[in-house]
Amino acid sequence: MSVHGGFRMARREGATLLFGRHVSNVQVAFGVDDRRVSRLQGEVVCRDGQWWLRNRGRNPIRADSRFLLPGDEWGPLPIGPAQVFVTGEEGRQHMLALHVASQGDYRRHLDPDHATSPPRAWPLDQKERLVLVVVFQRYLRGDVLPRPLPRRRAAEQLMALDATGEWTPKQVEHVMSALRERLSSAGVYGLTLEDAETLSPDRLQHNLITELMSSATLRRTDLWLLERTE
Repeated sequence: MSVHGGFRMARREGATLLFGRHVSNVQVAFGVDDRRVSRLQGEVVCRDGQWWLRNRGRNPIRADSRFLLPGDEWGPLPIGPAQVFVTGEEGRQHMLALHVASQGDYRRHLDPDHATSPPRAWPLDQKERLVLVVVFQRYLRGDVLPRPLPRRRAAEQLMALDATGEWTPKQVEHVMSALRERLSSAGVYGLTLEDAETLSPDRLQHNLITELMSSATLRRTDLWLLERTE
């Protein structure tokens, strides 16, 4: 979807959605009043049941945290939302909103009076929750451009909060890695290098906190753990 409209496409082999400035030749018009946007800026194509984004224009595409130069592609796209940007004239930012649905049929009739289903929170033990809150406290506080707390600083803070433990940077990483493996085995994509070898450690951590916060596994109220002492 762009400011000019949207399009829905079923998951089938070879299905291709085109977006760009040439209204007559694309499914989603994109940057129609900006000559810096290509007439065919990009495509989203289905291959082997997965969706891939390809830059077919002359200018770079920024997709979430990565840049796609002309001819580059990114995929398979993860389930859920993604944002695509192209910089136009005078610094204008044109955005395309993508949303990859799961293969299940979500178009069910629902009575508006039905109770809202709670998010699927992941079970965490006390140790895991404490480590996660310490490492991702900047995300939980809503900081601008948050980053995970470095392992050494996290270990120091954990020692101050939990004097009964022998916290080291290696132990912090062990807890985080084990949790990523567990969630990956349960079907969460983008948490291990096996999912995509090009993912950086920072991206793996970002994907982890995104999953934990979107599932309401971690909430801002968990920050109380940083105030306790034992």
